[in-house]
Amino acid sequence: MYSVMSHGPEKTFEETAPLTRSDVIISGVSGQAVNALGNITLLCEHKNIKRSINVFIMNTPRAINLLAGMIPLMLG
Repeated sequence: MYSVMSHGPEKTFEETAPLTRSDVIISGVSGQAVNALGNITLLCEHKNIKRSINVFIMNTPRAINLLAGMIPLMLG
């Protein structure tokens, strides 16, 4: 599972989390494959627990923001 975000909102994090090129192709539940433009690493904090989370930036006009896998559990 991957954490993903649509292209555009990641520009908010440009200075602290620059976009790194990636060749990852992600297929969602619809089965349609989408190329990732790259990934960013975000420092997330919840209840004094901090984790670095890799987020793939998707080349799609659809609004996608998803924390996947164990990340919600790791943050409490």
